[in-house]
Amino acid sequence: MIFIRNILRHKLRSIMTILGAAVGIAIYVAVVAITNNLEKETKQVIDDYNADITVQGKGAPSPLHSRIKSEDIDALKAMLGNQVDPLVVGALRENWNSYVMLLGVPLSLLPRFGLLEGSAPLPGGRDVMIGTILAQELGLKAGGSIPLGGGSAIVTGIYSMGNRLVDGGVVADIAEAQRLLGKEGQINIALVRIRNKGEVKNLIRDINRRFPRLNALPTADFVGNIRLFRTIGTFTKSVAIICFFGSCLVVTNTLLMALSERTREVGILMAVGWRPWLVIRMLLAESVTLCLCGAVAGNGMAILILKFLNNSKAVGFGWIPVTISPATFLGSLGVTILLALIALIWPATIVYKLSPVEALRHE
Repeated sequence: MIFIRNILRHKLRSIMTILGAAVGIAIYVAVVAITNNLEKETKQVIDDYNADITVQGKGAPSPLHSRIKSEDIDALKAMLGNQVDPLVVGALRENWNSYVMLLGVPLSLLPRFGLLEGSAPLPGGRDVMIGTILAQELGLKAGGSIPLGGGSAIVTGIYSMGNRLVDGGVVADIAEAQRLLGKEGQINIALVRIRNKGEVKNLIRDINRRFPRLNALPTADFVGNIRLFRTIGTFTKSVAIICFFGSCLVVTNTLLMALSERTREVGILMAVGWRPWLVIRMLLAESVTLCLCGAVAGNGMAILILKFLNNSKAVGFGWIPVTISPATFLGSLGVTILLALIALIWPATIVYKLSPVEALRHE
């Protein structure tokens, strides 16, 4: 276990290298976890309604920015009847939280919210029900009141959907949600259920032809076509690349310093029969060990970052995951192994060019 002894020769330097790699991995893991969780839970919200077609305003980067006029909703209902369920989606800025998720839903969809306590708000009323995460954060129960939109609303019930994004929010009647968000007469998205699944493609084509201001998509493809998520994905990749190469420089510098300090030792090893690839294998073991320790520490730091963000008022309740998924953790390990290999390229090049005589003469 020569590589372990080599790492322990300079404990402080090895610790600083591990921390340097850990910071980059922590930022990468936290950003990926937030992005993947937001996309996954948005998809789950849509899928929970068992809709076949999702309709939003054409060109809208996300459901929050979509606008469907009331006349278009009326025309859709005239065309499809009670198969159409409009939804209002938005975020309120309150003193107790900067982004409060607000859903305005019709009476037909209220039973889909798993009511744990109290009752659903009455149509046309100004009462609301809230998710379990929000209720826990504010210490509210059914019958209490919550500050909303410059006033207060009675909490008629507490629900749980098993979705952190929704369970951290508020559900109200459509008209009340429009009033609170200042979107009177506007809907964000419409969900369409079709009895004959074979008609979905034809119906999508008909909706897009008859309503030029709208964009209809199969619900299964809806989240993947949200432009905001594609923008976030690009941002995530950019952050990942920056963190990756930053960590790579830290590990490469450590390996170069170690190689410089042990040049004579390398020369002795070569003189007694070690091939260059054996020396490189030893450096690879050091690089992988340092990077894997950084990955473990980085994942731990990422969890702390997520917990800190969850307790911050700068984001909505339930918007940030509190754990890292196994896929994200395994992905970070794969990135770490790649990091260890790339960090070794420069030191490996030096080893292959090094002759035993020159190494033995090194001071």
